[in-house]
Amino acid sequence: MPISYDPALTASPSAVAEPEHTPDPIVPFEPANPLVVSRMLDLIDYVISVEKDKLKIVTDVADHRAFNRNTAQLVELPGVHFNAVDGDEVAWLKVERLTKVPPPAPDDEELRPWVILLDDPAKQPRLREGLTASEVLQAKISLESDQTSVSLNEFSGRDAIEAAFATYLEDPWKRWAEQEKPRRETMTLYGSLFALQAALAAPDGTPQEFVCGIGYAALARGGKHLCYPLLTVPLDIELDHKSHVISVVPREEVSPAVEADPLDVLELKQVDAWRKDARRILDALEDSPLSPFAPETYDVILRHAAALLDPQARYVDGEGEIITPPAPGPELIVSSAFGFFQRERRATQLMADLLGFRALLEDGDVPLEIPGAIAALFTEPSSAVADEDFPTFRGINSIPGVTSSDGAGADLFFPKPFNGEQVQIAQRLAVGDGVVVQGPPGTGKTHTIANIISHYLATGRRVLVTSQKTPALQVLQEQLPAPIRPLAVSLLDSDREGLRQFRASVDLIAERLQGLRRSEIDSEIDTLDSRIDGLHRTLANLDRQIEELGRNALQSVMLNDQAIPPLDAAKEVWEAGDDAWWIEDAITPDPRHTPSFGSDDLAACRLARSELGELLGYLGKPLPPADLFADIEAIVSTHTDLAQAAAIRREINSGALWPLVDETPETLDAAAVLHERLSAWTLKRDALGKNAPPWDNALEALLAAPSDPLLLAIRGLKNDASELADDHAWFMTRPVELPAEALDDPRFVAAVEGLQSGGQGLGGLAGLFARRTKQSLSGVRLRGKPPRGAEEWQAVARHIRSQERATMFTASWNHACTTSDVPRLASTGPAAGREAMRVVDRLESLFALHSEAVVLTKEVSILLPQWRGAVERHQDMGSTLYCLKLHLDRARLAKAEGVRRHLLVEIGAHETELHADARALVSSLGMDAMSVTECREQAIALSGRIEHLHRLRPHFDTVNDVAEKVTSSGAPRWASRLCSAPAIGEDVWCPSDWRRRWRLRQLASWLDASQKLGAFRTLHAERQRAEGDLSRAYTRLIEQRTWRELKKQASPAVMTALSAYAVAVGRIGKGTGKSANRHRKTARHAANAVKGALPCWIMPHHRVSESLPAELGIFDLVIVDEASQSTLAALPALFRARQILVVGDDKQVSPDHVGLAMDQANARAARYLTSQVALFQAPMREEASLYDLASVIFGGDNLMLREHFRCAAPIIEFSKRQFYRNELRPLRLSKSSERLDPVLIDVRVTDGYRKGKTNPPEADYIVSELRRMGDDPSFDDRTFGVTTLLGTEQAALIYKRIEGELGIPFIEKYHLRVGDPSAFQGDERDVMFLSMVVTAGNATALSGLGYEQRFNVAASRARERMILVRSIELDQLSPRDALRRAILEHFRSPFPADAADMQDARDRCESDFEREMFDLLAERGYSVDTQVKVGAHRIDMVVDGDEDRRLAIECDGDRYHGPEQWPSDMARQRTLERAGWRVWRCFASRFVRERTAVVEELAELLSTMDIQPRSASGRSRTYTELREWNSLSGTNEIDEADTDEDDASLGDDLLSGETTNTDPLQPVATRWNGHDTTETISIAPIGISEPSSPPSANTAQRVTETDVQAAILELLGNGEVWTNAELKQALSHVLPLHAGDRQQSSSRPNEEKWEELVNNALASSGRSNSLYARGLVSKAGFGMHRLAERDDR
Repeated sequence: MPISYDPALTASPSAVAEPEHTPDPIVPFEPANPLVVSRMLDLIDYVISVEKDKLKIVTDVADHRAFNRNTAQLVELPGVHFNAVDGDEVAWLKVERLTKVPPPAPDDEELRPWVILLDDPAKQPRLREGLTASEVLQAKISLESDQTSVSLNEFSGRDAIEAAFATYLEDPWKRWAEQEKPRRETMTLYGSLFALQAALAAPDGTPQEFVCGIGYAALARGGKHLCYPLLTVPLDIELDHKSHVISVVPREEVSPAVEADPLDVLELKQVDAWRKDARRILDALEDSPLSPFAPETYDVILRHAAALLDPQARYVDGEGEIITPPAPGPELIVSSAFGFFQRERRATQLMADLLGFRALLEDGDVPLEIPGAIAALFTEPSSAVADEDFPTFRGINSIPGVTSSDGAGADLFFPKPFNGEQVQIAQRLAVGDGVVVQGPPGTGKTHTIANIISHYLATGRRVLVTSQKTPALQVLQEQLPAPIRPLAVSLLDSDREGLRQFRASVDLIAERLQGLRRSEIDSEIDTLDSRIDGLHRTLANLDRQIEELGRNALQSVMLNDQAIPPLDAAKEVWEAGDDAWWIEDAITPDPRHTPSFGSDDLAACRLARSELGELLGYLGKPLPPADLFADIEAIVSTHTDLAQAAAIRREINSGALWPLVDETPETLDAAAVLHERLSAWTLKRDALGKNAPPWDNALEALLAAPSDPLLLAIRGLKNDASELADDHAWFMTRPVELPAEALDDPRFVAAVEGLQSGGQGLGGLAGLFARRTKQSLSGVRLRGKPPRGAEEWQAVARHIRSQERATMFTASWNHACTTSDVPRLASTGPAAGREAMRVVDRLESLFALHSEAVVLTKEVSILLPQWRGAVERHQDMGSTLYCLKLHLDRARLAKAEGVRRHLLVEIGAHETELHADARALVSSLGMDAMSVTECREQAIALSGRIEHLHRLRPHFDTVNDVAEKVTSSGAPRWASRLCSAPAIGEDVWCPSDWRRRWRLRQLASWLDASQKLGAFRTLHAERQRAEGDLSRAYTRLIEQRTWRELKKQASPAVMTALSAYAVAVGRIGKGTGKSANRHRKTARHAANAVKGALPCWIMPHHRVSESLPAELGIFDLVIVDEASQSTLAALPALFRARQILVVGDDKQVSPDHVGLAMDQANARAARYLTSQVALFQAPMREEASLYDLASVIFGGDNLMLREHFRCAAPIIEFSKRQFYRNELRPLRLSKSSERLDPVLIDVRVTDGYRKGKTNPPEADYIVSELRRMGDDPSFDDRTFGVTTLLGTEQAALIYKRIEGELGIPFIEKYHLRVGDPSAFQGDERDVMFLSMVVTAGNATALSGLGYEQRFNVAASRARERMILVRSIELDQLSPRDALRRAILEHFRSPFPADAADMQDARDRCESDFEREMFDLLAERGYSVDTQVKVGAHRIDMVVDGDEDRRLAIECDGDRYHGPEQWPSDMARQRTLERAGWRVWRCFASRFVRERTAVVEELAELLSTMDIQPRSASGRSRTYTELREWNSLSGTNEIDEADTDEDDASLGDDLLSGETTNTDPLQPVATRWNGHDTTETISIAPIGISEPSSPPSANTAQRVTETDVQAAILELLGNGEVWTNAELKQALSHVLPLHAGDRQQSSSRPNEEKWEELVNNALASSGRSNSLYARGLVSKAGFGMHRLAERDDR
């Protein structure tokens, strides 16, 4: 028995609600109820008794009537390998997938046309009796001129042909046959194993197992035969989908069996002793496990058997060689032979498991705790009313009324979107011990179970999922979130695969637990919890907003005490047209938008606006002052001044003048002074320039050289010259005349000096020199007279002194000027001074002029920076003076610019015509374009206009007052129109019906505000993002919480076991060493110890007993899937549960108890079940299912999944209506790439017949249709299934036909499964065929639950298409045959109550809104369907696109979608979104008003989704199609006839033979063994019902296969061998072919339709009504036909 789990891993709470982080309080132990224990023991005994009764002891392997091969039969086969070792994995048998090799054609060209080749190595080729004319021609055989054909007997080269044929047979053909025969046997072996693998996974009836038998024993004694192995090892069959190799491997989870029961039947001695001895030896095997390839593992056991069982027995040892099992004889033979065979699964492990539980219950030393779920099976139901205080959950999506609406509540750790039923399951598990879930077909049971598993793992609990068969469990593991998927070990079909998963999971757990830090994971979980809290609050808030938006959009509005629905409001607004939007302001029905003005106000406003006219634009703008242009002359003066300033500015700007350094007042003052000084300097210069002496240049040269001595000398003589000049000037009015040479007389000078001082003039010497002196004195004249008195003599004395100075001055001057051009003095006396002063003054003037010029140059350069000249005597300074003058003038004129600026300020910046004109005038002042006259005239006109506006001020005030009232009422834009739009003619802005327009705008604004679809879509998008974030957060939280709980439970014992397992696995190595088996056993023991660390196991019932320890309540939850197929054989799984979740469906296939002996069953129930709870006794019986039992025990917690996701609606409608009271809600609408139209195909096989429990023509059709679909690329990714509605024999026939004709590659490619309905339970296919089998007069009425279950399962497996194949009509069925009648009626009309489905898409629209939307989309070319059923609801419209893109459109019309309906609409939308839909909504009231914008918005969305116009075909409303088919003619849907490749490979270019008789009912001349005879061969046409409508030109007179067969027989009647090509050539002239016959074949472009009928008629296999099947034609060679001989017939 496996090692027990660590107790720390088995204790966990029983409720689903999340456990607290603190440990559970210690609850006092309560002993198990003795009555419960007693009932448990009784039930264990009952189940063991039932299972023992099922054990059929077989003494001969052949009696299993199933797969059975011994190694001697296999050892020589090609592609078959024994004991293949690959690493640590061993395959006892490997079979390659081989393909047929055709027989070789003869190399001899002359022989080739005579040989008839068969594709069968067991059938030898033979020579033809003769060749036809065409064959002779083709073979290039020369004949006599009168010969048209030749027989072999008459052929001249007969001997050579026969010799060549003998050589061909001896070498190439015999060699091929010897090689191909074993290959064909390998192919047969491969096919058997392939089918067996499928049968083991999903048996049609009793569960099967595959074993290797070792040590075959044989004995015939007392009428009994023994031919059975003494040891058996359970096997798995594995298929490598890449290499396609099938491997047969020993199972590691199950011990080898000692087959002692057959020995007991033959009453051999010491069987028990041998059994115990064999068991001991097997258990003691250390180095190698039991293996047929290791004699040391079984040799001792077999030798002991021969020694103990019979004294006469002998042991046959192959000594390592493969031997054949012995045949039964009088003495016992035990051999080492081994083989492989299939048998019913033995329940020995189950019974051993139950005995383990019995021992546990009976062990009084161990205190027992019976979990509540187990105790519930054996306890009387409580009479107290159950407390249904279920917890409130929250999760990744919300469901109104089910989950928390405000984000509060316990977390539901479901990683996948869920529905209400799934939440209820969790709620009931949170408070109860068990829950029963009815899961009708396709309702997401696997999805639900995956969510429950995730929730339990996230809350630290362990889960076991089990079922009777594996298909229901195969995809479960993949449904779990990827991070926790490795924690779920799936043990399904293969032990080896399960071991791989187990090892991977253990490795992952060990690695993660070692590196896991509680603090880190706690921190992340806290962060995730906070994020989830926030996201839930966000979602709750978004939901509130969305609900508020929806309710507001659909709520009526109160306006003027009247309730107006949105649609009425929209229509009123739409009918009003532009009037509804005349008022641009968004006024609403709110009281604050009640008008505060009346019609009188608007009338006054109208009058004022009329008076104002175009002048309304001046409203609200300050008018120019009334006296702005009153002083007209001042305006004119300003104009002229500005004109001058403008001219100056132009000159400056043109570069003609030098600009001032700046225009500051200081600079302008300096410029004025400079101009004055420069003007004065210019005058001085000009004055100096007039009559300038010739010596000016000499003076200028002196000034240019300041250090010149002459310049210095002149300046030194200046004073002298000045004095002399003064004297000269003085004497100009006082002329003095002196006698000649008087001045030479000193006495004269002295006398004069005396006289001037008042003396005598002559002293004591006067006497001596007196006379001449006196003469001189007397000759002196002053003013013409002799001087008198001292004063006058002073003048004379002065004159004398002046003369003396003049003489010296002149001498000095002239001397200094000797070498220069400075003039010498020509004058004498004081006049020389005057003459010299002219030079000096000139020099000083020039010097002053020059000095001032230097200063002026500097100053000009400063004020005029761009001036580059110099102030010089010979330079023209006019331009400089002019420039300065203009700058000064411009400064003076700048005052006029100030006047203009002042005028502009007075005008203001208002944009009116008057203001613009005034600004234009003022701006034009000074411009040359305006004359003074024009300036005066414009100023006068503007002045008049300003005065007029001032007189209109009262009207302005009226308009303004009314506008303010309009604004205060909520219409500022209208008020703006009143103030800005002039009244021209009729005043459109003061209408008399303003109150109506006010109401319309209120309604329009309310519609806009209430129907915020943009906001709705924004909120919806935010909600989707939040849900996405929430989903990711929950997925991460589930992962982290699961690992945290594993870490918490990882006791030292678990960690040690993990390490031990890793070490043991490492020691196994390649698995081929001497100690490999011992290491495997060590690894298995270590694995048993760590199994408790794995929180989730997925396995069928029988593996529970094989793999898990017999301990009570080691799983917190046991989920039993497809429980309606389970019996109490699942009891071991239930005993391991603390809680039970039973998922099943009593409407689907339950355990089959055909042949159950009721007397024996009743006796067994009376013996073991009478102690059980009375209500539970009946469902505990062996003929009941576990689902029945659970439904009774947990009746108060029984739920039903109603949302259907698998089938197209027309398919599931049958089960929905027939078995589920229309409670299912199909949510799946096939996408474009998935959809197959029509969904239902009803095929009536017109020539169907019963052959036992089979119907060969129905099998013909199914095989031919599968072939056609296989040839159609559109079916490449589809899966196919075939089931039957009567027995299993038809399924076996169909599978055999498929395997033989289509091959295993076809089965693999399309995952084809064939079986009765029970084989499909828990499975599905894209396309399903249902074969009814029955025919008219051979159809016993079906009734009872068992048949209902079969029909339910059969009719609910197809996803996209279901094909009913029948050979009976509705009126040929008994009225009591309700099931068959119901399914035929369903295929006629799947929705009989829904006549709308057959209407045109537009006709199905339910409102004008929908019809208009449909028309607008259709006009744009979109593919639109209407009223599309999804579940219990309909989608208003669906727009289809390529690559499965589609959009659901909801037209929310107010009549059907009121505010009270909005929450349910949102819930429905979320349901659709959960099913993968994208939904776009539009309110009717919005569409009425904005249809163009709505359609453009929708078109943009469709473009964003890449849904293009006409990109997908419309969804067909023709759900079903009736076809008629018969084995002879087939139907137009059949693309290709079922013919041999041989027949199809021949060309069409052979010559035709001669034909005579064309009547198919006339006698046909034939040849039987060379003798002429006549026999009438009649082929009666099979009746086909008349078409419902007149046939078309192409089909009205088409030939039938009956015609073709008759014509072929007539041609073959000449006794010759015919090829396909020859027959077709001849038939083209014989048959009455019409246009329909001449149509091109859909499958063979080189053939016509009628040629398909020829292919059908000549099909050598696969068609039950071909000429070959009827025995009328036989093969004469490769693609050659002839009439069958009598013996063949």
